[in-house]
Amino acid sequence: MRHFLCGIAAATMLASAHAGDYVLEVDGRKIELDLDKPASASIGSDKPVTLVLRQKTEQTWRDDDMSFVYPATLKPVRMEVEKDISQTLMATPSGSLIIVQRYIGLDTTNLIDMMVSQLTDEDVSAGYKRTTQSTTRKLTDGMTLAGKKVHTEHPGESWDHEVLAIGDRKGGYLIVSAIHDDSPPADHEMIEKFWHSLQLRASPAAK
Repeated sequence: MRHFLCGIAAATMLASAHAGDYVLEVDGRKIELDLDKPASASIGSDKPVTLVLRQKTEQTWRDDDMSFVYPATLKPVRMEVEKDISQTLMATPSGSLIIVQRYIGLDTTNLIDMMVSQLTDEDVSAGYKRTTQSTTRKLTDGMTLAGKKVHTEHPGESWDHEVLAIGDRKGGYLIVSAIHDDSPPADHEMIEKFWHSLQLRASPAAK
């Protein structure tokens, strides 16, 4: 199989006259391909083959803190906010978003009301009506997050936010989701897929 792939790699390198956006490396040899565009190659002297690089519609984000599934059209971004605070953000063009903050040495359950205020106080000042209720979400691995579900509404516009947390004095996670009433179905699917697939590290303070 290794020699078979090397034959494809060598032939495709000769057949590709332009640079592609992706690079396939086989046994140290690089082949430049374009997504969804066939590249012709030969095995030996008389057996043609076609290589096509395709992207899955869903990707899986994995790091030391968590994993979740997301649409391939989006790109989650992770940053270190401070020494013991990291944040992963995923947002759609229409404004729907997911934020996961991990804290070490701080109980995230004490941050829920503060985050609700940061997200919605400005809207309330602008005349939006805010409705808040307690909520929970149980992840597939059995972990349960608790927090607030917040609905803000103004004539012709409304938003739904969830602010959930799990943790203790050693650290934990604070998670925010937000979606507009006019958001496309794909945004709703993105948020539901996130919650359904989310897995968190059991002890965020551990290293």
